[in-house]
Amino acid sequence: MGMKITGFDQITAWISGAAISGLIFTGVWYAGKYMANRAIEADEQRAAAAQHDLKNLRNDTPAEHESQTSSKSEASTQHVTDHELQNEPLEHWGYTGNLAPWYWNGLNTKWAACGAKTGQSPIDISGAKLDESLKSLKFYYTHGITHMTLLHETVQGEVDHGSYMEWDGERYDLHHVMFRTPSEHRVNSLPWEMEIQLEHVAVTGKIILLSFLVTPGKPSELINYLTTDLPRMEGEVKDIERVNWGGLLPAKRTYWTYTGSTTTPPCLPDAKWIIFTDQITTSKKTIDKLVLLQKSNVRPVYSLGKRVLGRSNR
Repeated sequence: MGMKITGFDQITAWISGAAISGLIFTGVWYAGKYMANRAIEADEQRAAAAQHDLKNLRNDTPAEHESQTSSKSEASTQHVTDHELQNEPLEHWGYTGNLAPWYWNGLNTKWAACGAKTGQSPIDISGAKLDESLKSLKFYYTHGITHMTLLHETVQGEVDHGSYMEWDGERYDLHHVMFRTPSEHRVNSLPWEMEIQLEHVAVTGKIILLSFLVTPGKPSELINYLTTDLPRMEGEVKDIERVNWGGLLPAKRTYWTYTGSTTTPPCLPDAKWIIFTDQITTSKKTIDKLVLLQKSNVRPVYSLGKRVLGRSNR
């Protein structure tokens, strides 16, 4: 025969249950706080190691090498020299903790531009002015090998020479491709699910970054092909053959443009951005795959300031 529970017993049981639930919640909260503190400590240790490595790198540089570097600087433009620095193997930066974007200028003396308050990228695209002088874009993309890797929490590719675009009669060769999740550039304060950035460099060292805003929808044959066998470890490289980046180009090629910077160290200034006004699509599954690999890898938005944001009509 079961025991009958009186009203007093019910109240006692309810209080006991609430107390137990409270203890469980408190325990989970403290556990989460402990893990968060451990993560912060790990980031601090990584930042300290970065400073130590950079200091050793500067101290251990032989005089002969410094002389060669100086000669190289005199023989080339400052843009070219800075662009080479952007791809040095001994870099320590990221998107979280003490390696996050707001610390970049303090991680390396060569990255001072990353601390600039004006002239930097990305921006919020809003209030663009129609510019009738902006011409149609010309692309000369060919099939070739793209060396895909996972570096600095970013799926990116180094493109073999051959593909290029023209701007004001000057040739800009396609060098690198970067995938951002979500988009670095915003439109009327809202980000898109993904942004693909194609970096082009002229022989003079001038840089054009071509940007595609991506949203879930009809699968993209090219993006699906690129993401079939992605690198899954930091520094791992996958060579993908017969890639033609022209497959990303939207049917309508009107664009926004402004002068900003590269969005990774050394945050090179005077880089021209060309962002297509019409977004492209790919499957949500493909976007989720990239998000899982690199999570959020975007630099904060900067004010346009006195810069002009133009919009083409063709």
